[in-house]
Amino acid sequence: MISLRNVRKQYGDKEILKGIDLDVLPGTCTVLLGPSGSGKSTLIRCINGLVRPESGAIALSGAPVALHDEGSWQRLRTQVGMVFQDYSLFSHLNVMDNMTLVPVRRGLMNKPTAQQEALLLLHKVGLAHKAQAYPGELSGGQQQRVAIVRALLMRPRAMLFDEPTSALDPEAIGGVLRIMRELAADGMTMIVVTHEMRFAREVSDQIVFMEDGQIVEQGPPEEIFERPRQARTRAFFSNIH
Repeated sequence: MISLRNVRKQYGDKEILKGIDLDVLPGTCTVLLGPSGSGKSTLIRCINGLVRPESGAIALSGAPVALHDEGSWQRLRTQVGMVFQDYSLFSHLNVMDNMTLVPVRRGLMNKPTAQQEALLLLHKVGLAHKAQAYPGELSGGQQQRVAIVRALLMRPRAMLFDEPTSALDPEAIGGVLRIMRELAADGMTMIVVTHEMRFAREVSDQIVFMEDGQIVEQGPPEEIFERPRQARTRAFFSNIH
């Protein structure tokens, strides 16, 4: 579904990503782990062009992205949804308008259809009664659930999550992770940057451990958590157990 080859990104003289190769199969969940500053968030943002890599190759279902063509990135973003840690909702729009604005403007569906589908998605996450509420009237966990279903309304082929629970309290985290578990169980292709180790272990099909802009080790969760091959990976997990 998603393929990266020798992806590099730098800011000034500092190289943030040092030649990343990664394959994500359709219907699987890949979790990016590693210490702060290892390049995880930069990598996930490079996949949909929020951060532009200097070089390398990115492809979605075999179709390459032209790294220096905005139109190519826009086409990719219609197929790959993204959820951020800070929700990124429009504060002046209510929940329904937050969800339907982009799919209607992009011609993906008309407004009545968008509203109908949005309401069904809100029902699924227990927020149908908040359709007319504004973001400022919602808790952090509720805002993040709205952000997830807003991305789903675009009918994406894959979803990217950049630390979606890091700004939430423990009770709210559970609600957001439940939705992500359901998405994974339904076969949504997902790449997730997270510090939630239980989620990573139970839900992911592939763990990618990063440090210093490089992939140190990757494999199935039982292998990475129980039998990591690299000393740096072993040290990381020994500090969080």
